[in-house]
Amino acid sequence: MREEDHTDIDSDLVARCRKGDVEAFEEIVRKYQKKAFNMTHKIVGDYNEAAEVVQDAFMSAYRNVHTFKGQSKFSTWFYTIVANTSRNRL
Repeated sequence: MREEDHTDIDSDLVARCRKGDVEAFEEIVRKYQKKAFNMTHKIVGDYNEAAEVVQDAFMSAYRNVHTFKGQSKFSTWFYTIVANTSRNRL
């Protein structure tokens, strides 16, 4: 799958999330949870703490999806939330 295809899929999922489609958000979670967890675990260094941080990051993304402007890829925006949430936890 080309990078453009991933971007189009993410754009569709974000648009659906903005309309309150919980299934679209669940799809985002499935798509990004493993990398988000690995990234967080490297920062916080504890498995259970990393799991909580990732959950917080997803909740933050869900609450703030309306602020995603599409000037970058969704993954860039989301992983910034993950990194900031991880650092804040420290």
